[in-house]
Amino acid sequence: MHGFITVRTAVLAAILALLCLSATQLSAQEMDWSYNGEIQEIVIYKPPSFAESNHTVEPIDLFVDTEPVQPEKHVLISLADQRMWVFEGNMIMQRFPVSTGVPGHRTPTGTYSVHNMSTRAYSNRYECYMLHWMAITRDGMYGMHGLEGTSYLRHLGSVASHGCIRLGPEDAIWLYEWAEIGIRVEIVDDWEEPPQEKQAIYRIESRICF
Repeated sequence: MHGFITVRTAVLAAILALLCLSATQLSAQEMDWSYNGEIQEIVIYKPPSFAESNHTVEPIDLFVDTEPVQPEKHVLISLADQRMWVFEGNMIMQRFPVSTGVPGHRTPTGTYSVHNMSTRAYSNRYECYMLHWMAITRDGMYGMHGLEGTSYLRHLGSVASHGCIRLGPEDAIWLYEWAEIGIRVEIVDDWEEPPQEKQAIYRIESRICF
């Protein structure tokens, strides 16, 4: 009986030794062995990270919420209509009557941007204050603004200026507070506003986030 126990113990010990040997061989396969000439340095193998592969986005970025993209602010002015449309993306935020340049001082068409802003700027050339001034050219020759007094208001909706875009006082305040340096200002000969049903589609599309 004692001899049987000894044999069984020896068999179990042999099985255990085989299992340890297999585990050691498996661990060795998972290691990158390198020799530096003096000591043996063990470098544990690690799978390449997501960033080290051909992908350019870390996996965590796929799940992180980002701030919604703000729709582009821009202004459109039609010389034929003597009217301004204020946009955020494709959504029309405001419509204002304006006065652009009279013949001989026609407001030039083109794409501009707001370069500087002042609540009260003075024109040396025309000796008047321009309220809520927004320059659309670097030299300050053209801009959007209101004026002091009320006599000019009756001309809004028709040409009356020396080239700038005149607005009513309340409209100029609204635009000034809404505008930012760098927003796009487009002046065109004519523009036809889309029907209301198409504008509704634009509003829906402008709120879609991908």
